[in-house]
Amino acid sequence: MTKTGSFLSISSAAAVLTAGIISAAPAADARPPVDRAKNAVLRILGERASPLGFTDVVQRRFAVCGRVHVRNASGEDGVRPFVYPLVSEQAYILDLPAYPRDARSALAAIRLYCGPTTA
Repeated sequence: MTKTGSFLSISSAAAVLTAGIISAAPAADARPPVDRAKNAVLRILGERASPLGFTDVVQRRFAVCGRVHVRNASGEDGVRPFVYPLVSEQAYILDLPAYPRDARSALAAIRLYCGPTTA
């Protein structure tokens, strides 16, 4: 930093401020949105169900939509629609909510981003 009298020069202060902002910002995820969506779905499934595969996964303008084939703890197979809004980067899986109140949120998000025929 250079000092001009007892004040910092404006260019030095701006460089220090900019450097602090750049270093404090988290690194952007460079993976494609479809890969980020699949990983988010797998994180939600966790131990409640085991994924068997993904189908109909498409990237739309504001979200990634698709279906995940799951097998729950009792051995039953099923297909669950999901949506991954690119803005929030949080996956919503229909009929497999993290909390009971999330079932309505998942249905609304899927209908909003993927269309009513998906859910």
